[in-house]
Amino acid sequence: MKKLNPILVKQRNLIKAIQTGVTTLLLSVIFTQASYAQDGYITGLDTPNLNIYNNYTVWLNNGNVPSNLFLYEWYIASGDGNFQSTGLDFASGYGKITSSAKWNSEVQGDYVYVDFYDDVNYNEFYYADLEINTESTIPSNPPPPTTQSSNCGNTVIARATPPSGVTWYWQSSASGTSTSNSSSTITKTSGTVQYLRARNSGGTWSTSSSSRSYTITQPSTWYQDSDGDGLGDPNSTTSACSQPSGYVNDNSDQCPTQSGTAGNNGCPVASACELSDENYVYTITPRKETTNVSSLENNEKIESIAYYDGLGRPMQS
Repeated sequence: MKKLNPILVKQRNLIKAIQTGVTTLLLSVIFTQASYAQDGYITGLDTPNLNIYNNYTVWLNNGNVPSNLFLYEWYIASGDGNFQSTGLDFASGYGKITSSAKWNSEVQGDYVYVDFYDDVNYNEFYYADLEINTESTIPSNPPPPTTQSSNCGNTVIARATPPSGVTWYWQSSASGTSTSNSSSTITKTSGTVQYLRARNSGGTWSTSSSSRSYTITQPSTWYQDSDGDGLGDPNSTTSACSQPSGYVNDNSDQCPTQSGTAGNNGCPVASACELSDENYVYTITPRKETTNVSSLENNEKIESIAYYDGLGRPMQS
């Protein structure tokens, strides 16, 4: 696309001046004596993405902003764009050193212009321009992530390295647009699918996302079996994905320091004596050194029972 004819631009500016209230006499002087020349340049993104506002700033050729000149109007040569609605004159970016513009469709060789003139003599018009070629490239979908490790209670998902100018973001859905996490890995403690989506430096997202399905191995509760009877202490637990040494998945031991049976809720049952429903004192005397009498065999201990009546008087054993 070619630049606009400077003469046509000057006439356009003069018409605009009429609309903004400059006197007819002054217009006659400008029309007959005004000059029009490029005396500045514009900085800003010259390969913008579509439908995204970017800032553009005008400078004089000497590197200064035109503070003593009157900025007349910003405009886009093709007309296929918009300036952001800021300030009083939002429609054209009138009177701004910096203005934000976006393009609505793909253009190549378009120009963003700004006109300004000498606010003392009113007879010297200037312009600055910047060639625009919109960037319409949509980033490719990322390759599917991989499972880096499966651990007890979490799974770690990893991604590859994105190309230059593109960032890959972890998403909770295929159409997600979150920019909160672009780390190389993500640790999951719940869920079943993790998504990854690409976004280029101009803010354009990939059309879809890649994904990785995963499972979480949840830990179980284990109960300490300090007396080795296969029954666990309900008051002493640990959490693990595999059975720890000294722990069982049962929690029915009511005598956790004495080896017993499941039928007796983990409590010992006398093997040499039959117990009655009377009041009694059951005594085990070890015949060898031990720290756990419940582990002794019958020939390694002496068992005795003393019965008492309701008044605490000894009865026949």
